[in-house]
Amino acid sequence: MSRIRKHKIGKQTNYKKKKMRKEVLWTIIFGAVLVISIVGMMFGGVNMNSEDTEHYNNYKFKRSNQGWILNVGGEQLLFQYLPGDIEMINLSKESVDFFQNNLMMYISFNPVSKEVDVLELVRFELGTFLAKYKNVYVQNGVTQENDLYFEMPVITCENATVSVSVVLFEEANATSIELENNCLEIKGTRYGILAVKDRILYSLIGVME
Repeated sequence: MSRIRKHKIGKQTNYKKKKMRKEVLWTIIFGAVLVISIVGMMFGGVNMNSEDTEHYNNYKFKRSNQGWILNVGGEQLLFQYLPGDIEMINLSKESVDFFQNNLMMYISFNPVSKEVDVLELVRFELGTFLAKYKNVYVQNGVTQENDLYFEMPVITCENATVSVSVVLFEEANATSIELENNCLEIKGTRYGILAVKDRILYSLIGVME
């Protein structure tokens, strides 16, 4: 009797092992299919985004996670807005020439504005573009003394001269661009200021007039 019992127990054990192997195998197969599906979705998403383009005149814009990319002379420039979305912003020829004809420029902003993060961003992007593509010597400033920006000089429109111009960014409820006495004051909401920055850069590279 004991031999029969052992034989039955051995059969049950082998059956359980085979069942466990099948479960493990199906688990591996299911996991592999899931991974392949996820990878396919990821690469599919990238390909779809790469085909997301817009055209303005003869310029082609490609969407990215950060905004719109325009290839100019082998360089990739990033914009938050397409040209067609900001055509309503009136930028005078005098304002465009203001950037074209100055060799040294201060870019100043209000350091206590609640939109200081955007003012910092547009100051950096505009200054970098002018220095790299227009050979303008750019210095940064703030409109009032501030402990966080203690290394920056206080620069307002009163500091503008014939040889050294000033660009001033200020937070306001309405968007405006005013040029007077070699000082360009740009005011607006966070979105308005970003749009004006893009509008200026589009004009400087010839995408818009």
